[in-house]
Order: sequence, then structure tokens, then C-alpha cells
Amino acid sequence: MRPELRLSDDFSMSKQKSSELDHKAIYEEMLQGSDFACALLGASVLDVMLRDVLIRHFKRTDTQLIEALFNRAGAPLSSLSHKINFAEASGLISQKDAETLHKLRKIRNEFAHRAERLTFDHNEISNITRDLGVDASFTSRAKYTRATLGCITNLAHVSIRQIERQQTLARARHKRKMDALDRREKRGIAEIHRAHSLAERLVQGPPLTPSERAQLRRLERKMDRLYPDTETESMKGN
Repeated sequence: MRPELRLSDDFSMSKQKSSELDHKAIYEEMLQGSDFACALLGASVLDVMLRDVLIRHFKRTDTQLIEALFNRAGAPLSSLSHKINFAEASGLISQKDAETLHKLRKIRNEFAHRAERLTFDHNEISNITRDLGVDASFTSRAKYTRATLGCITNLAHVSIRQIERQQTLARARHKRKMDALDRREKRGIAEIHRAHSLAERLVQGPPLTPSERAQLRRLERKMDRLYPDTETESMKGN
């Protein structure tokens, strides 16, 4: 028995992440459901995946900004058309993929905006599917499904590259942070040794120069800040 998908669910997909979608149920509905469900669900998955790709591309992704870009009335990236254009202009998808996505979008719009009940055999729709670059021996619906799955695969590859890049950058940031901590620790050890050496000379001689005394005071004040529970005795009473 096929999982039940309500067509109204399609229109709430734009606020979901692609990882939250039940892809198995969606693909099964595209293959076995009505032509109307196939057309709307396919385009909706592409809409969600494009949204995710664009969000990963942005430097800022705070909730208010994303809402303003995608979900509010008149938002610049609320429509599938604008998402496609922005993704192409940003170099996230190829011109060929953008052209295919626009054709799939037009098919979705034909089904969504016509009062009459359409099928993939309708002349206007079959004319678009004929130009999708899929083997001519396939039915109009099969051409749409194949082209949609091809775009989903390409967008998945874009997402994987984005995630890999984010992971690479995160590892590089972590390494820089750890290197900085390592350098700071080494400087701290060197300063402790220097302070210890100066403190021994303060007690045992030879006498410290004024600049060495000033250096020792600076080092001990710094150690007092870094290690507040450790008492520094060398300058007590001096």
C-alpha cells in the first residue's frame, strides 16, 4: 500500500529542509500517483532542495533574514523561478540545469494554475517535456519524472560539495584555533621559565637591572591574571 500524501502538503514544503522530506513516499507518489500529484510534488522537492542550496551559500543564515528572503509576502526568493535564477547567477547550478528547472517549473504551473483537469498528454505539457532532453521513446510523464530525478541528483551533488567545503573550512578554523592555543601555551611556558629565572636571581643574585625588575613585575602580574589561584611570592615585600 502506497503512503498517503495529501496534495495540500506540497504547499507547506517550502519551509522544510530537504533532509526532512519523506523522499521515498514522494518518489512513490510521483511514479504511481496522479499526473497532478507527480507534477506538483516533483517541482516542490526541487524548490526545497534549491532553497537549501541557496541558504548554505549565504554568509548569514539567521532566522529573520531567511524568513525575509524566502517566506514573507513579496520575498525576493519566494518563487521557484527566482530561486533558479539566483542559483544560476551565483554559479551554484549550470545554465543547462537552470533551463531544465525552468521547463519543469512551467509544467508545474500548467497543472497548478489551470481550472481544467490536465494530464501529461496535454499538448502544451507534452511540448515542454519533448524539450527536456530525455529519450523520445519515453512517455511525457516519464520524461518529466526522469528530468526531475536528474535535477534532484545534480542538486544533491551540489549539496554534498557545499557540506564538504563547510567541513573543510570548519577543520581549518579548528586547526588555526588549536595552533594559536599551542603557540600561546608555548609562550606561556617560556614566560614562566623566564619569570622563574629572574625570581631566582632576585634572591640569589646577581642583582637584576631595572629593566629586568620591570619585566619580572609584568610577568608576575600576567601570571596572577592567568592563574589567580597560584600565589607568586618573588616580589612580595620587594
